[in-house]
Amino acid sequence: MRITVLGSSGGYPAPRMACSGFLFEGVSTRIWIDTGSGTLARLLGSTSLSDLDAVLCSHLHPDHWTDLPLAIHALRIGAAERATALPVYGPHGWVEAMGITVQWALDEPEPVFVPREIREGQALELDGLGVEPIRMTHSDVETFGFRVTEGKSIVAYSADSGPCEALVVLAAGADLFICEAGAPGSHESPLHLNARQAGEIAARAGCRRLMLTHLRPGDDPVRAVAEASAIFGGGVEVALEGTMHIVGSPPDLTQ
Repeated sequence: MRITVLGSSGGYPAPRMACSGFLFEGVSTRIWIDTGSGTLARLLGSTSLSDLDAVLCSHLHPDHWTDLPLAIHALRIGAAERATALPVYGPHGWVEAMGITVQWALDEPEPVFVPREIREGQALELDGLGVEPIRMTHSDVETFGFRVTEGKSIVAYSADSGPCEALVVLAAGADLFICEAGAPGSHESPLHLNARQAGEIAARAGCRRLMLTHLRPGDDPVRAVAEASAIFGGGVEVALEGTMHIVGSPPDLTQ
């Protein structure tokens, strides 16, 4: 599996960092998880909308979805030709929440996308990539973390979450845990984790590597890595836009 960081800025984009978004690539599958502001342009630097197998939106806070209507609009006006409509998964009510641009596309005689609802406990099998959605704790907004598997390789993505036991379940035995650290410094919040808390969860879950994401513009990434590393003994890094990360055997992306 290969994961490309399309953006990781928390809350709003930074001058040189898009909001949350990741491209997951398996042997024959490409999925775009979270579509925050700025991530569509980064995605198109790596692949085409015609090559995507699915899009997943973790929750309806705007820093995680605002480029999705734009991507749907791009398909609608012919930016990429697809053999089939693009499956797009989101929490309950996502089509209505995203407004008229998405609804226009859905009202076409041949819609360019198929809306689907994420349900906890209903795993997705996307042509070799398995995706298990697990409910997180994040304000009153329905939010899902995703446990993505290919063969024996496991990547867990927290989306946004405050401290909860579901994070340990999500990340159990993960080769790579992409975990939010949106609470600045040592601040503790019911809505977000700080870096130390992310390290604690990674340690409890028995992860191999920890990638901190969703730092807010101005947060110190060096400090975040140090605070997580004080608890977690595996590799720790910050998600940097444009970087690629291999988990398991490198996928053959020439197919």
